[in-house]
Amino acid sequence: MTHATRFGYAQARLQARLGGLPDDADWRRLESSASLAHFLQSARKGPLRPWLQEIGPHSTAHDVERALRSRLREEIAAVARWLPGEWRTAVEWSGRLLDLPALELLFEGAALPAWLHEEPALAEFASDVPQLRSQALEESDCAPLLEQWRAGTALPEAWRLEWRSRWPAVPPAQRANLDAVEARFLEHRESLTRPQMDGPAARDRLADGLLRVFRRHPAQPAAAFAYLGLVALMLARLRAALLHRMLFVDGGTGESAA
Repeated sequence: MTHATRFGYAQARLQARLGGLPDDADWRRLESSASLAHFLQSARKGPLRPWLQEIGPHSTAHDVERALRSRLREEIAAVARWLPGEWRTAVEWSGRLLDLPALELLFEGAALPAWLHEEPALAEFASDVPQLRSQALEESDCAPLLEQWRAGTALPEAWRLEWRSRWPAVPPAQRANLDAVEARFLEHRESLTRPQMDGPAARDRLADGLLRVFRRHPAQPAAAFAYLGLVALMLARLRAALLHRMLFVDGGTGESAA
């Protein structure tokens, strides 16, 4: 399969997956559900069904968090397989973005929450012995993050620098489109620090921007990362809907892992 054919194959898969994500009408219908049980019952009849396979009415908040992180990691791995081989490490690195809050605890030598010992992507680092923890981190793909953090670099910036270092050589136009995806996320992160920030509005702006990138630059790496961003936003919205009903509507007492 040629390079161009491989990107075309990936684009077809991404387009099909994007078409299967919930739209505004789906979200309006779901978010009118008062209880967790009713939300899940409705969601399983629509496009969110594949994302809820490990979540049921008796799941805890931690179960929800772990299941959604696992589904996003699976989607990242699928996209990495579809793209030409030279892009796989950059796509796979997207999974570590999910781990930055936990990695900061690990780097600081802080006491670890119980859920972290059960997280497949992090359990190997969750030793209570500082030397063993540091050794495991230094021998893993997290080593560049640890090195940058020890030098005083904030972890989101350290992640970004490592992500860019994993890009293969690309034509200037394609690199500019990747820069556009990155700029969308940086703008979104900045907007979340502003007073009177409207979270759903900021989320929708980011989603609109990523969707434009996806549509304008098909069969390019930028489209793949834009798609993953859209999936991450969808899962974040699903997480919020589930946890709100679980913790505040149904009177649950689960404890968030975030």
